[in-house]
Amino acid sequence: MVDHVDAHPQRLVVQVVLFENPVSSVLRSMEALSAALAQVGDSRASTRVAIGDCSPVPILGKTEVDSLREVMPDVPISYEAFAANLGHGGAHNWLATANPADFILIVKPDVVVAATTIIRLLDLLEAHETIGIVDGKQLPLEHPKTFDRETGATSWCSGSLCLIRATAFHAVNGFDSSAFFLLGDDVDLSWRIREAGWQACHHPGALGFQDRRVGPTAAIVPNSTERHHVAESALMLAHLWGDKARVSELLDEYESGSDESQKSAADSFRRKLLSGTLREPAAHRAAVASFDGSNYGGHRW
Repeated sequence: MVDHVDAHPQRLVVQVVLFENPVSSVLRSMEALSAALAQVGDSRASTRVAIGDCSPVPILGKTEVDSLREVMPDVPISYEAFAANLGHGGAHNWLATANPADFILIVKPDVVVAATTIIRLLDLLEAHETIGIVDGKQLPLEHPKTFDRETGATSWCSGSLCLIRATAFHAVNGFDSSAFFLLGDDVDLSWRIREAGWQACHHPGALGFQDRRVGPTAAIVPNSTERHHVAESALMLAHLWGDKARVSELLDEYESGSDESQKSAADSFRRKLLSGTLREPAAHRAAVASFDGSNYGGHRW
């Protein structure tokens, strides 16, 4: 189901992509978004929430959508069941095209934002036209990537919680869904936005709580699907941003190791490479992309 969308751009569209998420988690996220949008003031009237569902069976029916609208009665909510898994970037590209706005807020459905998060992100982008994308601070596990303490400038922004200037998003044709299916597309998007002349920034005062699985050492414990896409995105980023030595190093590591997820990632990467559908590697990699071991940009710890 999808509501009619006015072609006239609104100020803000909040985009949420689902894949077999618990309805209770989606409702909790929406309740937090409602409180945060209340801080936006008069601009709340020019805000829309667009939900795209990549689940094989839609997880939201009329009853659930009505419940979400009760949580957020003053903000239009559209819900589109894609009947196919478009992937993270593919789904967000579809939503951004169908819901024109000046700013695009991407929030994962397991993220609970603080009441001041959205207004802080909006204030930053509206005050600085050179910033194309900004992300918030993840809790309880803060991402360790480096950022300038005064300006917030950083290498890339996380797709868990980020606000993007629509002109920047569309100028680089959004996420590269042909290269990335689940992970790594946020790094690539940030680098392409920076390559096009905008800045990427981090806002440590824009908070978002995200449920994550952690082990005894507090390290995140990925499942096999996540391990596959982490490995594939590492290969893809190295290829698209011109680090041939790293591509060879990673392929050797994955194909000679015992992790079946990494082996399948290497196979998937080779198939995409042979398909001829990938874009050409960036011409100005050194000025934008930053590979620091297995990290994309330096880490604070």
